[in-house]
Amino acid sequence: MAGKLEDTEYEDEEFDWAMREALFPDSIIPAPHIIKFSEKLTPKSMRHLLKAFQLFWVDTGASANRLRICIEMLLDQLKVPRFNKPKKGKKRVRLALGVRLTKLTGKRAAQKHILDALRVIGNVGSHDGGTDRDLLLTAFGLLEDVLGELLDNKTANRDALARKIVAAKGQMSE
Repeated sequence: MAGKLEDTEYEDEEFDWAMREALFPDSIIPAPHIIKFSEKLTPKSMRHLLKAFQLFWVDTGASANRLRICIEMLLDQLKVPRFNKPKKGKKRVRLALGVRLTKLTGKRAAQKHILDALRVIGNVGSHDGGTDRDLLLTAFGLLEDVLGELLDNKTANRDALARKIVAAKGQMSE
């Protein structure tokens, strides 16, 4: 871990103000996982997500950009088309991430607006060179939820377990 040591004020046990040194990290290697993520995530997506964790401490813009790339890779994993289907004689064109998100269908469509929010944060990080650290942490939290839904069916699994418990009148054995 590398960073800056700064003197900071804090309120002690006796409600008096005191000073102490605090470390503000600029780099942590290996970077801690900011969120839990599905083991079903492809290695390509995981590589970008892990890089986003590492860059979080150094460059929020680059971290947000890697988070955006992770969304692109997730859509690949979900078999969302990357290119249009051109008419005969026309050249195929790569679809923008926003367009790809509109192609999410069925149960997955419920996650479109969350993925779009992550796309916007990634765009801000890419084009503005940075983003607010708290907003980026919020984005990681949203990604954790989306991955749980899209790859692990967390809501469906939780609902099924609840139904099973009710049907067994709370008398389930392990």
